[in-house]
Amino acid sequence: MNLIGEHVDYLGGVVLPAAVDRFTEGWGSPAAEWSIESDVPGGLRYAQAIGDELGVGPQAVHVASQVPPNAGISSSAALLVALASGLQPGMDGKQAALACQRAEQKATGVQVGVMDQFASALGRRGCALLLDCATLEYEVVPFPDEVAIAVIDSGEHRSLASTPYNQRRREAESGDPKRRKHVDYLGGVVLPAAVDRFTEGWGSPAAEWSIESDVPGGLRYAQAIGDELGVGPQAVHIASQVPPNAGISSSAALLVALASGLQPGMDGKQAALACQRAEQKATGVQVGVMDQFASALGRRGCALLLDCATLEYEVVPFPDEVAIRRVPRHQRVAERAAARFALRLLRAVWFRPDAISQSGEPARHLLRVTDRDAA
Repeated sequence: MNLIGEHVDYLGGVVLPAAVDRFTEGWGSPAAEWSIESDVPGGLRYAQAIGDELGVGPQAVHVASQVPPNAGISSSAALLVALASGLQPGMDGKQAALACQRAEQKATGVQVGVMDQFASALGRRGCALLLDCATLEYEVVPFPDEVAIAVIDSGEHRSLASTPYNQRRREAESGDPKRRKHVDYLGGVVLPAAVDRFTEGWGSPAAEWSIESDVPGGLRYAQAIGDELGVGPQAVHIASQVPPNAGISSSAALLVALASGLQPGMDGKQAALACQRAEQKATGVQVGVMDQFASALGRRGCALLLDCATLEYEVVPFPDEVAIRRVPRHQRVAERAAARFALRLLRAVWFRPDAISQSGEPARHLLRVTDRDAA
């Protein structure tokens, strides 16, 4: 399953798939011609294709799989990886994934990306796989203990070969705006929003830099933005509603407040870039531009759609019925117990996907607690 990055693996994007807790096993023996017992449609084509890819002769193959076919969770990738690991057991996981990608492209004619094969070949229990499809570098990312992911079968089956996948890929690769708008974050498209907390600053020329601020390292930030703007030492006082070290960019808010005070007529975009450079200089961390743009150009009731590659942006109003609330840390801690209870309840519930298509059944009947879990 994929958590982040639909239709971006074939464009060299970053994706975050995770393997599900269903398994595919295969065994076989040399034969006069390829044959396979498998529930995956087109299994024989897959077997022949991975055999050709690995330079292995015909086999009589038997496959036992818990991965449901045509359910959108890559039964074909699971089959190919199982076959590859059986036909060439010592192969490296990355090389196996790439071989399986080529085999699937050959077997189906669909120019699939590498995401599904990497997830099947390199996925680990309790972890996601952060994969850069341009460099093929990857990192195993453990799930937090309090997080569970439920995959629900909708009952709607599909085959990738019967979809316009190749057409969509060609459109995206050619820069078709209809398709690129969904994947432009490959170049760094983000959607931050400013919070309703404010930072103000005032100061006066002085013999050396000084600052009164709750932001850790405030003096370094002041000196760095002063150097960036070519402004001499100031005695600065800051009043801020933005809590430090709370994950809502108090440093960016401080820098933007300082920049607007030290050079009031500066354009918001230029101020954001100057603050980015100042933060990099002050901290040694190569931060991006998102926080600074949100602080410099954010508007009440709006988000900021920002392309970090081109620095083009658009102010996007929130719908009237939408409110964004940041939960204080102490409240989040208090709510974890409730979250754990909800997850235990979710694990105890058995979902009946066949009931979705039964139009006359009440929604409450879609969930049923099994005897074992109820006990």
